[in-house]
Amino acid sequence: MDLILGAGKLERVISDVDRLLREYRGDIGYEYLKYRPVTPPNKLVPEDLAVTLLVNSRVTYRAFQSLQKYGEGIEFNKLPLGPLQQISDTELKSLAKVITTVANWPGFAVIRGYKSSSQEATRSHSDTE
Repeated sequence: MDLILGAGKLERVISDVDRLLREYRGDIGYEYLKYRPVTPPNKLVPEDLAVTLLVNSRVTYRAFQSLQKYGEGIEFNKLPLGPLQQISDTELKSLAKVITTVANWPGFAVIRGYKSSSQEATRSHSDTE
């Protein structure tokens, strides 16, 4: 079976769509999209740090402790739903406030501070050359 996209303008034909769909169901991408987190959707818990801990060597136990101490204080039910492009300026400000709050928790601020000081050191070094 072929799938034709483009509605008569710049048509693109994808051949063997049925085969591709069957193969995709065995692909890790499908498993990722199908995955349902085991952490509660309405609060931030230490387990939500798992991927960050895997890929960021700057994250320490302090970030974990912060999530334990402050994580339940984030009111997810008040955050906007949907893509950022579709939310209002007021909702964007609300979201930015939450991000700023978390970024200032112990363990998170260190990461931000390290980046800022590294950038400053790089700028200072390039200014002396």
